[in-house]
Amino acid sequence: MKKIQMVDLQSQYKKLQPEIDQTILDVIGSAAFINGPEVHQFQADLEKYLDVKHVIPCAMVRMLYKLP
Repeated sequence: MKKIQMVDLQSQYKKLQPEIDQTILDVIGSAAFINGPEVHQFQADLEKYLDVKHVIPCAMVRMLYKLP
């Protein structure tokens, strides 16, 4: 029986590899893992994409339970 691959992450990564790798290197180089410029840019991009006023980026879903 042939397996059906639902999501081909390797293919998707290869298409975006230079951008992903550079962003990872930028974050590591700046050591701004929390609330750094890439996080702020992600937040702004996600707000625009979702057409909402605010989003709250967080590292783990568990952190959301602590929000008021």
